[in-house]
Amino acid sequence: MGKEIQTKILQRLNAVYEEDFDGAVSDDELCSVHSLSRQQLELVVSPMLAQGWVEKFAESLSGYQLRLTSYGKQELDRQSGNRENERIREKILGFLSDAYEQNIHTISNSDAVASKLGLNWNKVCFNLNILQVEGCVRLNALAAGHAFYNVTLTAQGKYIHDNPPAKLVFVSHAAVDEEIAMCLKSAMEETLPEIRIFVSSDPEDLKPGDPWVEVILSNLSQAELIIVLATQRGLSRKWVWYESGACWSRGVRVVPCCVGSLRKGELPAPFSSFQALNIDEEDGFRHLITAVAEECGLPHAKPFDISGSMQKLKAKDEKIIGSNPGYMSSEDIQHRLDSVELSVRIDEGMAQYFALLIENGSSEGVEIEEIHLESKDGHRLAEPVRPKPSQIWKIEARGRLAINFQLQSDPSVQLLTLNGWPDSNLETDVRLKFLCRVLTRQKWCSRVLRVQVDRGARRIWQLVG
Repeated sequence: MGKEIQTKILQRLNAVYEEDFDGAVSDDELCSVHSLSRQQLELVVSPMLAQGWVEKFAESLSGYQLRLTSYGKQELDRQSGNRENERIREKILGFLSDAYEQNIHTISNSDAVASKLGLNWNKVCFNLNILQVEGCVRLNALAAGHAFYNVTLTAQGKYIHDNPPAKLVFVSHAAVDEEIAMCLKSAMEETLPEIRIFVSSDPEDLKPGDPWVEVILSNLSQAELIIVLATQRGLSRKWVWYESGACWSRGVRVVPCCVGSLRKGELPAPFSSFQALNIDEEDGFRHLITAVAEECGLPHAKPFDISGSMQKLKAKDEKIIGSNPGYMSSEDIQHRLDSVELSVRIDEGMAQYFALLIENGSSEGVEIEEIHLESKDGHRLAEPVRPKPSQIWKIEARGRLAINFQLQSDPSVQLLTLNGWPDSNLETDVRLKFLCRVLTRQKWCSRVLRVQVDRGARRIWQLVG
C-alpha cells in the first residue's frame, strides 16, 4: 500500500513540476486525497525525502509544502523512459555551446534560451536546474520570487556537449535468433561505431550473474530506437512483444526488421503499422543503417560491405531453420522430403542373416523405422523388420549404414514358390521399401534390385549391372 501511495504522490508532484517547477503540494491536500493521517503521510514521504526525490519547504506548526527536486524529476523520467527532457537539455547545451565558442564568458538568460529554442519557459527552467545539478551550467537568479536566470555554460558542460554518451539502440530478438542478432550488431558497430547496441544474448551486454530483467528494463528505458528481429520465430515470443510495446508506449521509434521467410508485407498487427524493412535484402539493410544514423543524430555511416552483411544474415537464418524443422514452412519441408532418396546393396541374403548396406545421397539426416521386402508384384516376402529397442538406424546426410537382421520367414522360399519352383536358380526383381523419418515426418523410400535366388542354398544374391 505504501509503494502505491508513494507512486501516486510522485505522479501528482511531477504534474505540478511540469506546470511550475517551483510549485508544491500541501501536506493537507495529500492527507485528504489519500485518506492519510499526518503520521501515515510522514511514513510514506520519509523514504522519498531520504532519497532526495522530494523536499519540504515553508514548514510551520500547521504543516508544510512538498515539491519534487531536480534529482527526483530526473529519476522519474529515467524510470518511465521519458526522453523528452533529456532532448531539451541537449538542445540547451547546444545553444549555450555555440555562444561559448564565440566567447567563453558569454552569459545568457533563461528567457532568451526559451525564446531562441521555441520551448516552454517552465521546461527550460527546470531543465536548467537539472543541468546545474549535473555541473553543466551556473545559474544566478535575477529577481526574488521569479525564476529568471542568468545562465553560464561551465567547462564541464562544454565537454559533455562535445562528448555526448553513445546513443543506445536496442535489438529485440528471440533467444533462438541470437546468432542473427549478434551478426546484425557486429555489422552496425562496424559502420556506426558511435552508437551503443544492446543485445541481451551478448555476454558483454548481459554478463553472467546480472539481474537480467533489471538490465533489460534499464536498457529499454535508455533506447533511442528499437530494432525488432521480425522472424516467424521471434514474433511467437512474448518478450519480443513486451520489449516492442515498452518502447512504443514512450514514443521510441520501432523498426521491425524481417529476415527469412517472413516478409515486411506479411507482418501481423501491430507490427504491420510500422514501416518495416527486409534486412536480408540490400536496400532494406542500407535503409536500416540510414534510419539508425538519423535517429541517433549521427553523420553518414562509414562505408561497409552491404552484400557480405546481408549474406551472413541469410546464412544464420538458414542455419537455425536447418537445425530445427519446426521453424520451416510446410512447403520447405515437403521440398526437402522430396529430395531424399536411398540406395541399397544386399551383402548377404539368407533368412538367418540378412545384411544390407544403405546409402543416403541427400543432405538430410534419415532415420529408418521399418524395412519391407517384397516381390516385384508387391507380395510380401517376409515380415517387416524394425530396429531393436536398443538400436537406432540413423543415416547422416550423405552417409551410409550397414545393418543386419534375422527374418522370421525365408524370402528365397517365398520367391521360389511364387515362381513355381523352377529347376534351376531363379533371376527376378525384389523391392526393398524403407519407412523413414525425415525432418520429423515419415516418408517411404524404395529400391528395385535384380537378384538371383540360389535354389539349393536358399540364398539371395544381388546381381550387378
